[in-house]
Amino acid sequence: MNEGQGWRRALLVCGVAALVLSFALLVGSMLRPIDPGNPARQAAEMRPWSYWGILSALAGSLLCLSGEGRFRVLCAGLGMILLAWWYGARMVLGG
Repeated sequence: MNEGQGWRRALLVCGVAALVLSFALLVGSMLRPIDPGNPARQAAEMRPWSYWGILSALAGSLLCLSGEGRFRVLCAGLGMILLAWWYGARMVLGG
């Protein structure tokens, strides 16, 4: 393996780790207790979750583009789906 392939694989692994973090944030944000009677409080509580979710999904998508083959396309596509979900959740809650 030459040096270029080692860097590409390391960036791909970092991208997958960022996508796992974004997915973990997604699950964590769904499991938190929510006060259904106060939409302003819901939005305030969701803001940090969505901020970190957007950043990790974007970083994961960009880093996964450095990989090779079908796995690169799969991971980058998953990252874009997570990014769209986080962006949509932020817009719905008025963040």
